[in-house]
Amino acid sequence: MALKPLIWNGYAYTLSIRRHWNTFFGLATICEVKAPNMTKFLPEVAGYHITGLHELVVGAKDYFDTSDNWWSYSCRLCDQYCDFYVMERPREGNTFAEFHSTYINDRTAVQDFAKASRGYIGPDQWKLT
Repeated sequence: MALKPLIWNGYAYTLSIRRHWNTFFGLATICEVKAPNMTKFLPEVAGYHITGLHELVVGAKDYFDTSDNWWSYSCRLCDQYCDFYVMERPREGNTFAEFHSTYINDRTAVQDFAKASRGYIGPDQWKLT
């Protein structure tokens, strides 16, 4: 099953899932992370993980007092995901590095990061729609 196209922008990185025509494989799904002067291709399983996290972030949009606060949360989470999972060099304060050993899945880390973000006015937890 092909992944849906997705572009998730951070301040430093962009995660994308797109369809690409390849003469050998035909139409193929490409998952990649881009930063200035760098492109890194990811395995398809990473695309499923990225899609799940992005759905959580989009699901939190109504839980912020302004669109700008939600956008800032989304961008910072994208960059932290890339630093931890993709670039393998998390910076201090990285959500995924801090919560990795504490939580069973990333859903709780994503929600806790939202609660700690500026302008969050939602519940302790939210469900995917």
